[in-house]
Amino acid sequence: IYLTIDDWLWDIVTVGWGVLKLRWDKKIRKSMFVENEPIINFDTSGMSDEDIQMQLAVQAQQGILESQDVEKERFITSFDGPMLETVNHEDILFPGSMNDGSDLDQAHIVSHRLYMSKHELKLMAAQKKFDQKVVSKILESNDPDSTHTTYSSISDNIKQIRDHYQGVETLNAKEKEDSYKIHEVYTRMDIDDDGYDEEVVLWVHDSTKSLLRWTYLDRISRNGKRPFYKSDLIRR
Repeated sequence: IYLTIDDWLWDIVTVGWGVLKLRWDKKIRKSMFVENEPIINFDTSGMSDEDIQMQLAVQAQQGILESQDVEKERFITSFDGPMLETVNHEDILFPGSMNDGSDLDQAHIVSHRLYMSKHELKLMAAQKKFDQKVVSKILESNDPDSTHTTYSSISDNIKQIRDHYQGVETLNAKEKEDSYKIHEVYTRMDIDDDGYDEEVVLWVHDSTKSLLRWTYLDRISRNGKRPFYKSDLIRR
C-alpha cells in the first residue's frame, strides 16, 4: 500500500491529478499432490460408502489392506482480498466537463484500459468471468495488442517517459508477454428501455471490439460506486 500511495501522490504533484482503483483480487494456482489411497479389491456393488469404509477398516486390522500413491489435482487460493492500485493517466478516459472533476461517479462514462496476457484471458474464461467463445475467438486471431517499441501513440510516449525516470521497460515487457488490450467501461444506460438508467460495467476487447462480459455495477460493488478515487492538486 505504501508504494501505491507513493505513486499516487507522485502523479498528483507532477501531473496535477491522480487516480486510485480499489478492486477485489483473487489469485488461484493449480498444483499436483500425491495422496496414499487404499486399493479396493472387493466387489462394491450395492455397498454404501459406510460399508466400503468398514470393509477397508477390517482389511486394515487383518493387515491385508493394500494402498497406492495417487496424483491428485488441487487448486490453491494464494490471495483473496482487496487490491489498491494506481491508474496511469494514459490508461483512463472520462469526460472533462463534470461539475466535480474529482468525482468519477458523476461521469456518464469512465473507461479503464487493461493489459491482459493470454494466460489471464484463459483464466477469466475458465472462471466464467469472460465469455469462453469470445476469448477463444480473440486468442485464435493470434493478434495480441502489444504496445510497440516505436512508441507510436501519445499514451506510449507517456509510458516511455515514465519508464525513463523509473529505470524500467514496461512496453517491451508487455510486448514479450503478448498483451491484449481490454477496456473496462463503467457507464449508465437504459438496457431494458423502461426509461430508467442502469449502472453497468462492460469488458471490451480493443482490436475486435468484442464484448467479453457485462454486468450490473451493484453485482460487483457493495456500495454501488465505481472503484475509482480521483484527487486533484488544485480542485476545480
